[in-house]
Amino acid sequence: MALKPGVLYVAYGWTRDSTWYTGHVEFTLERLSNLKPGQVLSQTYVEANDRFEDRVQPYSQFAAEKCA
Repeated sequence: MALKPGVLYVAYGWTRDSTWYTGHVEFTLERLSNLKPGQVLSQTYVEANDRFEDRVQPYSQFAAEKCA
């Protein structure tokens, strides 16, 4: 499936038996176009702003933090 400009996509993952799940990430083709190979887009809730904000980081850093 090709991504379409201007469309908001939401990715979310879970296991079949719901014993594990991920947080979601929202993105558009335009926001993804800013990523470079080896980077990961995630979103972090910022309480002061009461919203989720994009966070771009190297895959190695993401894996070290999230897969430990």
